Amino acid sequence: MELFWATVGLFLLSSGLQAGLIFLQQSGGQLTRWWGSRAFAIYNVITLIPWTAFVLVYVMFQFTPHPALPWEGLWLQVLGGILIFAGVCVALWVGILLGPARLNGVRFFDPALQEERAVSGPFRWLENRMYTGYFLVFLGVALLKNSLYDLAIALESLLLLNYLQAGIENRGLGAGKQRCSSACDS
Repeated sequence: MELFWATVGLFLLSSGLQAGLIFLQQSGGQLTRWWGSRAFAIYNVITLIPWTAFVLVYVMFQFTPHPALPWEGLWLQVLGGILIFAGVCVALWVGILLGPARLNGVRFFDPALQEERAVSGPFRWLENRMYTGYFLVFLGVALLKNSLYDLAIALESLLLLNYLQAGIENRGLGAGKQRCSSACDS
């Protein structure tokens, strides 16, 4: 039970810290004012530490007993495997289309890299593509393992990443949906 709360807490800390730092940077470049040209590097270190701790605790958590979901059966495990596969595919597809420069948040620190909201490829169906992929993976793990705890973590990822963090990140992408560069038209 302790690892469950540690996992939930680390996820909350990681997502909240990252969203808060992005919010500060979008509010007049506060991080750049405080840390100068090293702001992006410091942002990455500050956010990498809790996310790394979350991943390590989440993996350890998978080796502890969990309360079961009210449903069971092979169909649930198959559906879980399909969701994990779909989530990884969506996340990879988005990662490849965006590329490392737009994927890791550098646009919040370099005004020359501000981009428009993408509405083609996987972006036409899913508002927060990368985070939706993460949610599908977490949900797939919950179904595959028949774990109530993992279901709670999947729902936490849906709320924190897809709504809170993505909402803050998307503030800087313009008021309406616009077309991104031809690299997103796959």
